[in-house]
Amino acid sequence: MLVVTRREDVDEVLDRSETFVFPYAAHLPGEFLLASGPVEHRRQRAELDAVLRREDAERLRRVVGVAAEQRVQRSRRTGRMEVVGELVQPVFDVVLDDYVGCRGPDPETRLQWGRDLFEHIFLNRGEIRSVADRAEVAWRQLEAHLAAQLEEVRRTREGPETLLRRLVERQESGSETALDDAEIRGNVIGMAIGWLWHGARAAVLAVDELLARPPALQKAREAAQEEDLEQLRRLLWEALRFRPVQVGLPRRCTAETTLAEGTPWARRVPSGTRLLVGTHSAMWDETTVPDPEDFDATRAESQYRIFGSGPHRCPGEHLMGVQLPALLAPLLRVDGLHRAVGPAGRLHWDGLTPERLEVRFDEGR
Repeated sequence: MLVVTRREDVDEVLDRSETFVFPYAAHLPGEFLLASGPVEHRRQRAELDAVLRREDAERLRRVVGVAAEQRVQRSRRTGRMEVVGELVQPVFDVVLDDYVGCRGPDPETRLQWGRDLFEHIFLNRGEIRSVADRAEVAWRQLEAHLAAQLEEVRRTREGPETLLRRLVERQESGSETALDDAEIRGNVIGMAIGWLWHGARAAVLAVDELLARPPALQKAREAAQEEDLEQLRRLLWEALRFRPVQVGLPRRCTAETTLAEGTPWARRVPSGTRLLVGTHSAMWDETTVPDPEDFDATRAESQYRIFGSGPHRCPGEHLMGVQLPALLAPLLRVDGLHRAVGPAGRLHWDGLTPERLEVRFDEGR
């Protein structure tokens, strides 16, 4: 496997999406944006961009903020909160139900589906068969569940406006980029993974990193108390530069080519080569990121690769930029917020999934 670390090389690989493709596991059933070829990718991406509307930002800010505030207020009575299971996952469950339209069957099953799929699609570079088998089962079960919800959307014309409903309505309107049923199911699965894994992991890692950096935590608390969610977003993005959701993105070379051609770093890449594209290292490349070891929330947006780059850059980036600050602001506003003492206050993992992180509120201290 070729590991790409320089910022310019990372961007080149991600920009050249027809040569360096996402190595989606082909044996999984269904259709999925990241698995499509360049022409299909452009069509499906256009459709997702049409339904992931920027004007949804206020709706998401309100839904996430209200749900998070309710949970934080409930925890204030006991003076403690388990961030993963009592805040992050339950709030994103509300988003999946009310905004995405990927409801049920229950939070635990849906979370396990998302976890099994993510670990295979993004992390199973060794093609471990047991991991692939779990993902295939999860895909078939979630796709069957979504097929029933698709039919329900078609039966209930006056139901709530969700991404699932928007995709169905655009299909029925004859949109040039409309997705068929298999593509709708596959891309809703992809969005669910984005919330269940990427979004939840980002929120937990950002909290853990802020707790480890008292000056940054204080700035985040001040931004939350002043309801300056844009400043809070900047602080969260900088925290995620130190604690990445993923260290890199997998790619596969489809035809022999040269990377960084004409430079001292030129490298021939044979066809079939698997690559790990270091989006994390790109945010630490001192030739393009000044003083990378400093925690600096005033950095230019162009220095971040949290959401990737190029044609496959995350289509939900603008929505996550609204949701994460709205989700964490109620927690950060509480007086006396600090990490719980002892093992409870350390981030615990279940494999690659954040499992527990407890904080305490010593209000008035």
